[in-house]
Amino acid sequence: ARHSVGRHDSNGLSGGNPHARHDSGGILQHTSRPRHGIEPVGRIKHYRTCHLYRLREITGNNGINHDPKPLGLLRLKGRTRAETGAVMEQDFSEEFYTLLPFSPTGAQRRAVADCVRDMRGRCPMSRLVQGDVGSGKTAVAAGAAYTAIRNGWQAAMMAPTEILAEQHFKSLSGLLGRAARVGLLTGSMAAAAKRDTLQALAEGSIDLLVGTHALLSEGVAFRRLGLVITDEQHRFGVEQRAALASKGANPHLLVMSATPIPRTLALIIYGDLDVSILDELPPGRQPVETYAVRSDKRERAYNYVKKHIAQGRQAYIVC
Repeated sequence: ARHSVGRHDSNGLSGGNPHARHDSGGILQHTSRPRHGIEPVGRIKHYRTCHLYRLREITGNNGINHDPKPLGLLRLKGRTRAETGAVMEQDFSEEFYTLLPFSPTGAQRRAVADCVRDMRGRCPMSRLVQGDVGSGKTAVAAGAAYTAIRNGWQAAMMAPTEILAEQHFKSLSGLLGRAARVGLLTGSMAAAAKRDTLQALAEGSIDLLVGTHALLSEGVAFRRLGLVITDEQHRFGVEQRAALASKGANPHLLVMSATPIPRTLALIIYGDLDVSILDELPPGRQPVETYAVRSDKRERAYNYVKKHIAQGRQAYIVC
């Protein structure tokens, strides 16, 4: 037997499907059409607690949905939703904006608002922030972290390399200033410095810890972890994200990526995540141009880099 998925139209959820019905809670059940005397093998019926809360937020108390998009997305996300222990009672995003030496773009404000709305709900946030280099993803992460910190929680940001972790440490320290205590943890740190950092973290003296895979180490213990942020999402596996999240009480998750992914493909790759896209660049930023160069054009690409270096610009190569 094969599941038949009901068509959504103006007539309601079932779309005229004679094999679709609603249970007492108003949640659609799809049954299979029997073939050759074989009975249906399953029904789409059960939603986890938070999944149902979210469904009713979108559709109303009876769970009836007349929009085809949210129900499908909720079904994808339902496997990861359980209640969080880190509900954020207040929104401190406007207070955060007063700390910035620049005016955030509309896209940054929307992304921060998405994060804060998620973190104030019963379910843990699971959100992907996607945007080109220079679109301001770090500021969005800082805004989410600031609201978590002001609500009494700690935050962690994991980067794939020490260079990127140190860069984020400097950027976040500058953005948050004296409003938050930012720490750094990498594998190459001296033993004494690492020991001091871990002690401060466990005592709650560090609000936001930035680091590499060293954050996954057994000795890393947070006092009250409420938000996990990962940069360059595609460099981390699901197990690594889960390992860091396990250091808190089902904390919120924010992942960032500069890799351009069409929205429909993002929903397939990151089906368990909501998506916020930064489609504006801050004033003065030049648009980013991305090129794919075949191996037979390698020498030409190197000459292009040499030309720009000769003009006083900088370049870097990631291996």
